[in-house]
Amino acid sequence: CGTTQMHKKMLAEHPELVQVEADYNALIAQQMKDNKEMRTVESVYRIPVVFHILHLNGSENISDAQVIDQMNILNRDFRKLNADTSGIVPAFQALAADTKIEFRLAQKDPDGNCTNGIDRIYSHKTLNANDYSKLNAWPRDKYLNVWVIKTMESVGTAGYAYYPSASAGAPFIDGIIIINNYIGSIGTASITNSRALTHEVGHWLNLPHCWGSTNEPEVGCGDEGVNDTPFTAGHNNCGNRFDYECDSKALSETYSFLDVTVASGTTDPTVAPVVADSGIAFTNPIATGVSANSASAGMFNFSSWDIGALDGETSFAGLTGVINTGKYYEFTVTPTLAQALSLTGITFNVSRDINGIRTFAVRSSFDGYAANITAAITPANPNLSIQAGNTFFINSDTTISLTGSKITLTTAAFTNINNASRTFRIYGWNAEASNGTFGIDNITLTGTHGIIENVENFMEYSYCSKMYTYDQKSRMRSALL
Repeated sequence: CGTTQMHKKMLAEHPELVQVEADYNALIAQQMKDNKEMRTVESVYRIPVVFHILHLNGSENISDAQVIDQMNILNRDFRKLNADTSGIVPAFQALAADTKIEFRLAQKDPDGNCTNGIDRIYSHKTLNANDYSKLNAWPRDKYLNVWVIKTMESVGTAGYAYYPSASAGAPFIDGIIIINNYIGSIGTASITNSRALTHEVGHWLNLPHCWGSTNEPEVGCGDEGVNDTPFTAGHNNCGNRFDYECDSKALSETYSFLDVTVASGTTDPTVAPVVADSGIAFTNPIATGVSANSASAGMFNFSSWDIGALDGETSFAGLTGVINTGKYYEFTVTPTLAQALSLTGITFNVSRDINGIRTFAVRSSFDGYAANITAAITPANPNLSIQAGNTFFINSDTTISLTGSKITLTTAAFTNINNASRTFRIYGWNAEASNGTFGIDNITLTGTHGIIENVENFMEYSYCSKMYTYDQKSRMRSALL
């Protein structure tokens, strides 16, 4: 897209347009405010379109069918009739708008003669095209002019439009110019390129790129002045639809168990961690399948774990018990709809009494608690070891509090979590006696979180664009008043 490049060039050549643009945008902002306060029923705006196809009798002289295909795509996108809206990430599904703007191939030309809205012009200006290739423009107050060309003067640019503020000061530049293989999805075009005109019409109706008025995505976080599109640096691909780079904040929250007593039952009464201004929710830990109360205050320290260790056992090979998936400590973390969460680790302290458990492990809801998560000891603790990569073993008959238990969360299962929860269960087994305890304390979750960016917006470069938002809709409709 060359809109930003051409817009900056225009302002450099005509600095008087800077104030024109500022006045225009102030007017648009007021119209958007007035419309939001006053409008109850929205009419459908229908815009006549003329395609000026500049050609040298080559493949750039695209067929009527390719133009009609493009019109169908344009109308589907602007009326939210594109089937791929069902795949929009949950955070933005409610913000995807029917703009109630439609496009029709012109049926009458400026002189009142019948037309099919396709104007074929034999001209060398189809090569290295620029503003001077905008031949035979029809009145901008009555038509959207689209010039279809073979090659662009600006290398790497598929098409461009000017914002209405620039066109108001220099009407001869109004309209959209675009290479022929970015028109529709058939003929010289492809499905991959078929949303380019939707993007350029957005510019024509006063929408900047989501990251602002530059043509450099993934450089720096920015904003385009639309309230319901988050800050973003923009995206050159669709590799991460839950990206939150521009709002990324560190997460480090701890369950302290401070209010647990020997009579508080199996649910921790301590206030769960709260992350300010995040919408990340933590549940209170619960104990399942074990004794009715903790044996100690200020921590979870329950008994009734399955036995499987001899008194004083120090060899993992000597243990006979197996994990009982009905006995565990559990807690859940959930990001709200607008947030994404990536977890990198869990650390916690453990303890046991003289008859307590000798092995423990952590599992998650992602795989239905089917497998232990990779474990580590950080910092090193001579009383703890890791067996088979994912089972903690208390390898001495100690009763002191043991630090260093760490779960490393590096897989996709714990990255960019949105519209879903992750529940973790800590299992204990191989107690020396059924009255032996398993204590946990200071469970800390680490990672990052932030507001999800609108990667699938039509004003992105992600190539997975599917939507305009409601405030973008308002901005575009105000440009037509």
